[in-house]
Amino acid sequence: MHPNEHCNCRYADVGCDRMEQVMDQISGKWKMRILFMVGAHGTLRYGELRKLLDGVTHKMLSNQLKELAADGLVQRIDYNEVPPRVEYRLTENGEALMPIFDDIQKYIRRQSCGDCCNAERIAGGLCGEWAARLGLPEGIPVAVGAVDAHIGAVGAGIRPGVLTRIMGTSTCDIVVAPAGKLDGAVRGICGQVDGSVLPGYVGMEAGQSAFGDVYAWFRDLLMWPVRELLPERADLAEDVIPRLSRQAAAIDPRESSVLALDWLNGRRTPDANQLLTGALTGLTLGTSAPMIFRALVEATAFGSRAIAERFTGEGVEIRSILAIGGIAVKSPFVMQTLSDVLGMPIRVVRYDQTCALGAAMCAAVAAGI
Repeated sequence: MHPNEHCNCRYADVGCDRMEQVMDQISGKWKMRILFMVGAHGTLRYGELRKLLDGVTHKMLSNQLKELAADGLVQRIDYNEVPPRVEYRLTENGEALMPIFDDIQKYIRRQSCGDCCNAERIAGGLCGEWAARLGLPEGIPVAVGAVDAHIGAVGAGIRPGVLTRIMGTSTCDIVVAPAGKLDGAVRGICGQVDGSVLPGYVGMEAGQSAFGDVYAWFRDLLMWPVRELLPERADLAEDVIPRLSRQAAAIDPRESSVLALDWLNGRRTPDANQLLTGALTGLTLGTSAPMIFRALVEATAFGSRAIAERFTGEGVEIRSILAIGGIAVKSPFVMQTLSDVLGMPIRVVRYDQTCALGAAMCAAVAAGI
């Protein structure tokens, strides 16, 4: 390439020769893919990374990782464990390359999206056939649709600084921020789209792969002997979680050594990885079922905190929580634990049809009401 003193292109401040040197460091079929996968997931074990890179051989991946480490882009972390455990994450220099993938994401959106409309826009008028089926006037405005959780957040009263949590078997977390205030995409979340929740705001979505399902798994585990030996008393299952909640609430956390990891259905956010699994540790002969249940509730709460901290760490303001869904209404113990772990107030929306309410609100705006 041109020597620096003769380079007058758009990259003259660093020189084309230096640009070429960096491109050599990340060239080839696999290096950019490795940087993308490690950067997108945060930290990956060798086996996890190989599964994500379809077609890469052990020799190729090993050599590429060594070269990236030698160039200071990837960090190899060896744990003194048996069996051996090795993880990879990006270095500070590696992280500095991640905006390349943000630009690729923008390019894909630009190529794949035609005219995008928000949910309060009119898609068209109701045709005669469906007007007759529904008993509605022909030609009335039909609003553009949207994702149920996003519409539910509208019905719940979402606004900047408020994280809306749809809490059931899993969770869906919705937050908005004024357009133009975010510098690129928030790392490791599920989606980020201008106007997907409120017009003029960037809508962002995260969530946990399992929340209520974690509690249901433990309930079913406890109910196994009942189902096998006393199938006529399967109705006892309805009272298991309420009883566990009452007794778990009375436990002083300092008196229990049980800790849990809530990835029983993989990890959705931050940094999706469905290969991850849950864990229980600190069990003794004195461990009770309420102690384990409390640890599981705390684990799901700290999983929620990881999501909130990812948002705030990327510049998204969160001052309080709005909660909707079955668990939010039915389990005061879970909600209090969640509030304590997050360190912020949670308002529970008592209306149980927030998605329908949000849809009605968008339709009303589209109809000009």
